[in-house]
Amino acid sequence: MAESGMKIAFLAVKGIPIGGGIEKLTEEIGIRLVKKGHEVVVYASRDYGTTDCTYNGMQIRTVPSVNTKSFHKLSICFNATLDVLKKRDADIVHVHAIGPSLFSIFPRMVGIPTVVQTHGIEWQRDKWGFAGRTFLKLSDYTAVYFPNATTAVSKVQKQYFEEKYGCTVGYIPTGVNRVEYRSPDKIRKLGLEKDRYILLRQGWWLKKDPIF
Repeated sequence: MAESGMKIAFLAVKGIPIGGGIEKLTEEIGIRLVKKGHEVVVYASRDYGTTDCTYNGMQIRTVPSVNTKSFHKLSICFNATLDVLKKRDADIVHVHAIGPSLFSIFPRMVGIPTVVQTHGIEWQRDKWGFAGRTFLKLSDYTAVYFPNATTAVSKVQKQYFEEKYGCTVGYIPTGVNRVEYRSPDKIRKLGLEKDRYILLRQGWWLKKDPIF
């Protein structure tokens, strides 16, 4: 590791590598941080086949969890936080999402800086019942006041937290990898022309077959 490198702990993901969402974001950022000379530790659940290992230069540490919708992410972060406090080997702790921000204060209390990255105004999501929405509304407070710093992936989130709590929230949008240009040969075989068609996919939100 480079002399100026830090040891960064990410709390927490379902597994690495399993694709999409926070997991893919952590993987992409972690790989880049390793290339810049930092040491990266990613805490993950054992429920998705992930094991303790080194993956693309990142150290994967798995912890037990309660595999239910309400407690899965919280239990991963709880056990990951206990491990961070036990080992005391991280220079900075990065906590994903608003609910787990509850645990961001504990590394900070022992002198380890923490940052919470928000990925949405989570209490507004339909998947949560009354208890879940209430907990996440209360967690808005912990997301901005428990860590040393808070970031948001959208300007809407940044504005929401700053106006509600009168605090400063960093805006760091999620990036994408550059896609190599390819000639549109395959679509031409279908009788289509570049930039002159629309591709639609039936999604989970369509209860019946589309009529178009």
